[in-house]
Amino acid sequence: METGISELSEVVTWFESSRLAYFWSIATLWLAEGHIARGEMTRARPLIQQVIERTREIGYLHFEGLAEKLMGDCLVIEEPVSAEEHTENALRILERCGAQNDFAKAWQRVRNCVAVPEISRSRESC
Repeated sequence: METGISELSEVVTWFESSRLAYFWSIATLWLAEGHIARGEMTRARPLIQQVIERTREIGYLHFEGLAEKLMGDCLVIEEPVSAEEHTENALRILERCGAQNDFAKAWQRVRNCVAVPEISRSRESC
């Protein structure tokens, strides 16, 4: 996993300098997912925030929705209220742009949180 994260970091840097925002967004989200998989939320959050901001500016609605979902995943333990807001944003955006598979994945996370009382106190932490 370390090699993949290292290589993706280089890819993100290259796309950043090339001004290819579409591909930069994809690579940055993959890199953030890698950090989340390793439990490195403090490394994932700024990457995700950058994607949210940039995609909002240029109108890449689908990627904005994916980034909002990842931010919700990233914050669910430390900032559950904020995680819920990001997940709700993701659901709204993904539904709006017709991304049914990604909408279903985000919705499943909400349902999982409702089903786990330790994580969710009547959905207040999801």
